[in-house]
Amino acid sequence: MTRDVNNNATQEFFRINQFFGLDRKDVMFVVQDMLPCVTPDGKDDIAVNPNGHGGAIKALKDGAALDDMRKRGISYHQADNVLAKSIDPVFIGCHAAAQARKQCRLASVRGRCVSAATSPFPCS
Repeated sequence: MTRDVNNNATQEFFRINQFFGLDRKDVMFVVQDMLPCVTPDGKDDIAVNPNGHGGAIKALKDGAALDDMRKRGISYHQADNVLAKSIDPVFIGCHAAAQARKQCRLASVRGRCVSAATSPFPCS
């Protein structure tokens, strides 16, 4: 996933480095949308930042990555919070066992909840 300001440079970097040994057809670049943001006092010029974790799913769809996954027979994929354990086999197994369309998990930083979690079945 890239941003509009670094997408071309990122793709060129991969080309120069021969996709780091990966097959070119297995590497896809998608651009995440941006949203306006301001400082807490609201006095600075409006800047932009990536539209967050939820925007990643939209970027995968808009960039045709989800269609590509379907064509390859990938039925389970995970877009995870950077604070959570990625590619967690228990998490993915619970998701598959419940035949869930989506699932969230709870992440905590210094005792503060940073994302909501819901689960239709008893997995931890």
